[in-house]
Amino acid sequence: MSSRSGRLHVTAALAEQDAGVLLVVDAFADHGESGGVEGADSSLDLTVRAAAALAAHHLRGGDRVALRVLGRPGLSLPGGGGRRTLRRLEVALSSITPGDAEPPGVPLRLGAPAGSFVVVLSALLDDRVAAVAAATQRRGLPVLVVDCLPPTAAPVAPQGVDARVVEAAWRLRLLDRERVLSALEGAGCPTAAWRGPGSLDGVLSALGRRARAPRVRA
Repeated sequence: MSSRSGRLHVTAALAEQDAGVLLVVDAFADHGESGGVEGADSSLDLTVRAAAALAAHHLRGGDRVALRVLGRPGLSLPGGGGRRTLRRLEVALSSITPGDAEPPGVPLRLGAPAGSFVVVLSALLDDRVAAVAAATQRRGLPVLVVDCLPPTAAPVAPQGVDARVVEAAWRLRLLDRERVLSALEGAGCPTAAWRGPGSLDGVLSALGRRARAPRVRA
């Protein structure tokens, strides 16, 4: 570029100094009904779209982005940068279906290297997801939890089951979910609801300021 333009150009970020972003997608279950591209959103719809938007955002900024799919480990991808990585991430995200291929009874391990910024995208209705987010935060890595449960999500009562019982159980589960969100916030792990592009600008800016702030070390 310098030889072609006659002006000196330098790289803005070296690969070994780039921030590593790990997107953790919760594919344990899908809540709500999916209406396709133009219809209503299920939790997995929102999760996949949020992950794709965040991947594009960070890759444009020169960061390296990796993918960990909870419940579908075969779709996980190592960190990389550039358009090719974005294309691979989009293909993997478009292939996600609900599943649970994680070993039962074994605590989840994200394998996030030191210095990574971890973004957990989940409906937060599986306790394993909140547990691994809190454990990663305790390791000293910055963690952002993106709430991908649609506001209109509701279970459908199976045949022969009283709908009022299902509705009451769902309300109790949502109350427990609020407790989990409050516990994550109290542990220093910020949470934000995904409501389309731009809905995370405030919390991402705050995390950026926090990372640049001077720290006192013992």
